[in-house]
Amino acid sequence: MSFSLRTLFRSLRALSPSPRLGCLVPQARPRLESLEGRLAPAINFTSGVLTITGTSNADQFQLQLKSGDAATLQVTDNGNTQEFLLSAVNQVSVIGDDGADTLTLNLANGLVGKTGGLPVAFNGGPGTDTVRLLGDPGTALNTTISAGANARAGTLAATAGSSSLAMTFTAVDSVIDTSTGNLTVNATAGRDLLRIGNGAVINGLATNTIEAGDTNGKVAILHSTGSASNPTVLIYVDESAVDAHLRHGDTLADDTNDNGDSSTIIPLTFANKAQVTINTLAGNDVIRLGNNLSAATGLTNLTLNGGADFDALVARDLPSGVGLTLNNLERILSNTKEIFIQNLYEELLRRTPSSAELASWLAVLDDKGALTVINDIVRSVEARSVLVRDWYLQFLGRAAVNNEEQGWVQMLRNGATEEQVVSGILRSQEFQQRANALIGGTNTDENYVRALYQLLLNRDPDSQAMANNWVSAIGSFGRQAAALSFLRSGELRANFVTDIYQTLLKRAPDSAGLNGWVSSSLDLFSLRLRILLSAEFFQNG
Repeated sequence: MSFSLRTLFRSLRALSPSPRLGCLVPQARPRLESLEGRLAPAINFTSGVLTITGTSNADQFQLQLKSGDAATLQVTDNGNTQEFLLSAVNQVSVIGDDGADTLTLNLANGLVGKTGGLPVAFNGGPGTDTVRLLGDPGTALNTTISAGANARAGTLAATAGSSSLAMTFTAVDSVIDTSTGNLTVNATAGRDLLRIGNGAVINGLATNTIEAGDTNGKVAILHSTGSASNPTVLIYVDESAVDAHLRHGDTLADDTNDNGDSSTIIPLTFANKAQVTINTLAGNDVIRLGNNLSAATGLTNLTLNGGADFDALVARDLPSGVGLTLNNLERILSNTKEIFIQNLYEELLRRTPSSAELASWLAVLDDKGALTVINDIVRSVEARSVLVRDWYLQFLGRAAVNNEEQGWVQMLRNGATEEQVVSGILRSQEFQQRANALIGGTNTDENYVRALYQLLLNRDPDSQAMANNWVSAIGSFGRQAAALSFLRSGELRANFVTDIYQTLLKRAPDSAGLNGWVSSSLDLFSLRLRILLSAEFFQNG
């Protein structure tokens, strides 16, 4: 929100040289920067804690050691640099606020660390935020990046000689590491789906990417209701809707209902790494090597360690010129037909097929073709139970218990469409209670409408008048009819098709294809089935 201030007085102490420390030690921030119409300090150094606060715009932060003076830490905030005696800094906190913010650790003059470790915390806030590492510290560098407890969070530990760095980051969308050294990546102790692919060329460097597939496709959010008696509600939203909720004042939540079915590792792009080790730890994990995979600049050895439980490697192509070490991987798939069955199990059943199941479905595939395999799996009780359990999380904010989802599953098996079943869940008294808690207003019909917008379209209504129109429609036709209208809308279908393309085909739909699917008479189940039946999914999924 922008606003003006009639007067603003701020006393500052100027930078003064410290004879004892032999460098400039700021006692207070000498520079003021505009922040949403206000003037606010950007850098503050107090009692050994260095705090850097960004603006609502895209901020560029950088930490590096001073060239020729490793005892001095240089801090750059949107092009303005200050210097601090490294030994006096006990902790660094960077707060990105809104905007697409980037925190860069430039290691060209050595690791931004100290003996005993330098703690650094980065909160990117709303917006698409990035952590970058670059440069050659001149000493053997070992970096470990680990998944956090929830989405967009994690840790980064780095050592070079006697210096070390310990970073925690939250509300971060990607990590780009082109610093020279070795890299270890730790996934979660739950079930992880990791994909290693080709990345963009960065400053002339070929890169590889490591991305996680979230097997339930949702992010847990603590939604702020504004109610004193019920201030927050746990909801599940699409990744694309996370920023809007953070701007609303919501926070990321630990997902206690995911049953270990999602990975929280942040997308990572790397180059200049001689040795890369990927540990998926516990859980029935799957590691995928992307099609036509080529090695990042500098990569000579890649180690994949599945850890405990039953883990699989899916690899149509292996990067040439790279030594590959495989540990604790119980299944390795390189055949297109085997990968096709594996993909169906991952996407529809959230698990890896047993050896007997794999052999059985391969026989069906050879005998009756892909249509029979897909139809049998997608219409199975197991696949539909997975689907309905997802709807419980998304719309009721809780896991289904005591097989209560089976009534809805049977409706699907008896011929009801997904739209009809979801609208039935949305008609329930439990959902109305959830809508009241989620929105917090006094008009229960308006709460219902706004909850539909948030949970189905990932946005608020365009205007109060639009919300009022839907409230009037509920008075005439009922809540289930309103829910069905949302579920059959072009906007929801476009989002649905886009998500299916990204999940199954690993790409965005072209505009002509998207429009064709959206305007077709196919229901949501049939849309998904047609894409599963495509040659592209069979060959490249």
